Amino acid sequence: MLLTIGFKFCGGCNPRYDRRAAYERMVQAYSPGYKATMAKSGESYDILVIIAGCKNACANYSDINYTKKLMIITSEQLPI
Repeated sequence: MLLTIGFKFCGGCNPRYDRRAAYERMVQAYSPGYKATMAKSGESYDILVIIAGCKNACANYSDINYTKKLMIITSEQLPI
């Protein structure tokens, strides 16, 4: 069974890097061992990744569940 990764973007009010490119690099790096999808309210994921455009990382993810790990990305330095 594949582990699930839910991705959520911040609102993008003050992005300091290309968040979409970071998302695409992470999805490619984690494939094929993980099932990557955009996170949805009320859903549960093994890993939840918040892709914040700046250090404020103000995206609300309180309505999204994760069981193993939360990752908050605030720069192009990705934890791959």
